[in-house]
Amino acid sequence: MIKEDKLKQLQDLEWQLDSALDSVRDITKQIKYNDVPSDIVSEIENLADELDITYHSYQINDVWSAIHNLESAIYNLEEIFEDALSDVRYKIEELEEEEEEEELPKDAQ
Repeated sequence: MIKEDKLKQLQDLEWQLDSALDSVRDITKQIKYNDVPSDIVSEIENLADELDITYHSYQINDVWSAIHNLESAIYNLEEIFEDALSDVRYKIEELEEEEEEEELPKDAQ
């Protein structure tokens, strides 16, 4: 009975983590549609062009690189939930295997 209770708790936690992972993915993908950094770069480039100010492409490339790194770091936050979900699924599998072994007749083991 204790294993059944533990299994039920783990299955409930699995459901919660699976749902949380879906939410996290919805949250993290917001960075993909965040236009603020590119809008800022465009406005600065336009202003510099209007005033005939020379800027270096490496400065703009540095911004794009930082934006890419930020996006990657944000997407990596999903791993926290993926790892937790994977751990719970592994524990569930272990408990289920233990239950199956206990149900086998002693001479079959």
